Amino acid sequence: MTSETNNFTCDFCAEKSNSISITLPCGFIVCYSHLKTQNEIIICFICKNHYINIKQCFNMPRNKLKLQNATNYSLIEESDEEPNMSVDTFSGDFVLTNSAQHFYHEHPKYNSLKYSSFQLFDNENSHLYWLEISPTGNFVCASDNSVKIWDSNTGNLLKRLNGHMNRVFTLKVLANSEVASASADKTIKLWNEDTGENLKTLVGHQDWVNCLAEMSNGNLVSGSDDYSIKIWDLDGGHCIKTLNGHNYYVHDIKLTSDGELISSSADRTLKIWDLCTGQCKSTLIGHSNWLGRLTILNNGGIMSSSTDKTIKLWDKNSGKCVRTFEGHGEYISNIKELKNSDIISSSKDGYIKIWDINNASCLKTIKPFNDFITCLDIFSNEQFLTGCINRQLKLWTF
Repeated sequence: MTSETNNFTCDFCAEKSNSISITLPCGFIVCYSHLKTQNEIIICFICKNHYINIKQCFNMPRNKLKLQNATNYSLIEESDEEPNMSVDTFSGDFVLTNSAQHFYHEHPKYNSLKYSSFQLFDNENSHLYWLEISPTGNFVCASDNSVKIWDSNTGNLLKRLNGHMNRVFTLKVLANSEVASASADKTIKLWNEDTGENLKTLVGHQDWVNCLAEMSNGNLVSGSDDYSIKIWDLDGGHCIKTLNGHNYYVHDIKLTSDGELISSSADRTLKIWDLCTGQCKSTLIGHSNWLGRLTILNNGGIMSSSTDKTIKLWDKNSGKCVRTFEGHGEYISNIKELKNSDIISSSKDGYIKIWDINNASCLKTIKPFNDFITCLDIFSNEQFLTGCINRQLKLWTF
C-alpha cells in the first residue's frame, strides 16, 4: 500500500485513518469502507450536488492504484457492459430502471419506496380526471361526462352518476358526504353517493367550471374559465357572491386556515382574497405562463405550479417568491405536501417528483406511468396514490 493511503482525515466521518482513502469526483476524500457496501450509483453523501458511479469512482487512476496496492479489497473491474441506467432527459439526472419497470433517483431518503398497482375497470375509452375517497372508502372520480364510483378493493365500477352534458374535470366530497361535481357544461351538481340522486344543480358560471373548495360554514366556492370565482349557498342553491379580478381562466382555488382564499389563473397570477368583502388583498406575480394547481402548506406558505414547468414557493405575507423548483418536462398537474414537509408533484410528462422544501432539490424522481398523471392523493404518513388518465392507479408506501 502506498503512503498516500495512510494517515488521512476522512471528510465524511472526520476520523483520522490509515486505511484506504478514496477520492470522490468532487475532490473530497473518504474511507473506502463508506463506499464498498453502497449501491452502484449514489448521490454524493458529502456535497450532495452530484451522483457517484461507484465502479467509475474506484477506477479513477488514483483510486485504482491505491486499491491495486491493497491486499484486502474487492475492486469492481471495468466492463464493456453498461450499467442498467437511463437518463432522465427532463432533469438531467441519472435514473435507474428496476424489474418493476419504474424509474427513480437513488437517494437514501426514499430508497424503500414501493408500490402496488391496480386498474379501475370501465370501457377502454373511459378517462380518469380526478379522484377522492368517500366516507364509505370507495373511489369517487371525475371521469368523462360523469361522476363514477369504483370499489377501492376490486376496481369494479359500482355506480355512474349521469347528468352533466360535458366533461367533469373535478369534484369534491363534502363534509356532509354529498359529492359536488364541476363540469365544462358550466354547472356544478350536488349528488347523493348512496342513491345516485342529483340533489341540486348550481347555474351561474358562463364557461367551464375548473375547481371547487368547501368553506367551514358549508358554502361552496368555485373557479371558472369565465375569469370569476363564485361563492354558493348550498342550502338555497344560489350564488351569494362573485369575486372578479382575474383576467383569464381561474384554474384552482384553496382556502387558508385564517379564512382567506387563494386563486391561481391563466393570467399568470395568484390572488389572495378577503371572503367577507370579496376584495382582492394582494396579487402574486412571478410565473412566465399559465398557473395550474396550487397548495397551502402547513406553515401557511403557498406553492403554485405552471405551464412554465416550474413550481414556486411564496411567502403569503410579503407576496414574494421564496424559491423556484425546476425539473419537470411538462406542466405540473398536482402538488401536495407530505407529512414530513417534503413536496410531491405530478406532471403530464408522466413523472412524480419529491422535493426538499428547504432548498428546492429533487430528492426522488419516479415514472409510474407512460401517460398523463391526473391524480395525486396523500393518504397517511406512509402512503400516497397516483392515478393516470387511463384509470391505472399505484399506491406507494414508504
